[in-house]
Amino acid sequence: MPSKSLKLTSRPAFARRIPDSSRVCVSTYLLDPSSDSRSGSLCILKAENGLELEKEISTSAGVFRFDFRKSSTVVAALTDGSLVVQQIEDPISSETTPVSSDMLLDLGLSDSSVLVTSDNKEAPKINDAHGEKRLDFAVKVSAIQFDCHDEIKPYLQ
Repeated sequence: MPSKSLKLTSRPAFARRIPDSSRVCVSTYLLDPSSDSRSGSLCILKAENGLELEKEISTSAGVFRFDFRKSSTVVAALTDGSLVVQQIEDPISSETTPVSSDMLLDLGLSDSSVLVTSDNKEAPKINDAHGEKRLDFAVKVSAIQFDCHDEIKPYLQ
């Protein structure tokens, strides 16, 4: 009988069905109390006849939330304050883009921007003016929308 549950190596934080697929993506995090650091991954599960781990893509920090841009691309908010744009078929985590010095808790995608929330009332705003990447802070804002910069833009189109 196919398994309806699956034990992962880290704590699952969020799960979503991959668009146009019979697979599921699960984000994970694991807190190391000795160093107060978080690790994590994006787990791709086959969900045809039960659940089976297809691959686990380690990330540079824990992953609380993610969203899909196309069925083959995940944009994930990491606990080290950065975003990662990950191709699901790639076995190695993509480079991260620092967004905040705080932990990112959630994100939302539109055609041209990403909305993020952090664990601090200061939220970053990234501008892509003349190819420069600046970090401005808005005090007492729990969420802010920013224009995507060059590393992320190709995946949003």
